[in-house]
Order: sequence, then structure tokens, then C-alpha cells
Amino acid sequence: MILVGMEAINGKTQAKTRFKKVVVIGIRDLWCGVEMKYVNEVSSLLKITNVPWTPEYLLGVSNLRGNIISLVDTGMLLGRDPCVVKSTTRIVVCKSDGIQTGLLVDSMFEIADVDEAAIDTALTSQGTVRAEYISGEFEYNKRIVTVLNMPGIAEKLRTERCSI
Repeated sequence: MILVGMEAINGKTQAKTRFKKVVVIGIRDLWCGVEMKYVNEVSSLLKITNVPWTPEYLLGVSNLRGNIISLVDTGMLLGRDPCVVKSTTRIVVCKSDGIQTGLLVDSMFEIADVDEAAIDTALTSQGTVRAEYISGEFEYNKRIVTVLNMPGIAEKLRTERCSI
């Protein structure tokens, strides 16, 4: 979702700042963001049914109110340590390019309004996270937040046939 408008300043019409809503999540020591346009909901941990012969990052599938979704350990997908299941663990249910997936994350912090101009090319995260899954980064509450590339993640799941 992008908010945009016009405002009059000293008799001149100027464009207002453009904002994106971003769900800020925690994956071990990494703060990440998912653009709200990809997020359907955030859920507590669901019962996971294992699926044999799938990539290590695919935890299995779950039934979310009658919809079967693939569950991905986001830490492992990004090339980091697996998420640790605890009371703050959440599933961020996302949809991109027709692929609906549950991202297992250690925690969900909040939904932030982020100035589009503040989202830079991901430089800090390079080398610590698989680059194909990053679309940018921004500073938030004195932390660097890595924005996940949901179309890239959806494509990975599609090519590895990990989506339902």
C-alpha cells in the first residue's frame, strides 16, 4: 500500500512523501521487513505436517482455516540459522505471484510506515543473507531492516516445486 497526496506549502503545491507499509519481523538477530501488499495475515504457530524429499528450509504444510499452505523456515531460506520455536514465533502468511506461503519467523514487531525514499539498495545485508531474496533495506528504530523480495522467494518456491 502506498500513500500519496498533495499539500500546499507557501502557496505552492508539492507532492507529499510516499510511504509503504512494512511488516517488521525478527529472524534470529536479523530484522527484516515484508511489504504489507504481500501479507495476508500473521498467525501463531500451526501444526506442521512434514513433506518428504523437500528442501531443508521447507518445514512442511499446515492447514490454515481450510487452506493448505507451505511453511518455510525463513532463517534457513536466507542462509542463516533456523528460526527457534518459542512463544513469540509467528507465521507471516504471504502471497506473491499466486504463491501463498507461511514464513516462520522468530517474532513480529510491528507494521511500520516507511518513506519510499528511505529504502536503499541492500548494502549492509549483502554477504549475510542470500541476495536474491533482498529488495532493499532501511533504518528503523536505530536498526537496519532488510526488506524481503517476496516475488523472488515465490519464484524460488515455484521452481523447486515447494508451493501448494
